[in-house]
Amino acid sequence: MADLVVSDVKSVNMQVLIMLGKGKKDRCVNLPESIHHVFKNAMNKAKINKDVGIHGLRHSFANHLLENRLGHLIGIGGYNI
Repeated sequence: MADLVVSDVKSVNMQVLIMLGKGKKDRCVNLPESIHHVFKNAMNKAKINKDVGIHGLRHSFANHLLENRLGHLIGIGGYNI
């Protein structure tokens, strides 16, 4: 079983990169629509009324790392600085 890292999640097109999966092949698989619904439900419970998706969460996470001088961790989001 391979380890999944944040940079393997392609939130813009709702896919996950699976490295060395079945048959030791790399492939992209679609994220189930339910993940989007779970995210939106969590936003509603937290009373966040912004029009943002999972991709926006990724950017927000990166910004918080930078603002808190944790930029050395930014690679976990798939960013290069």
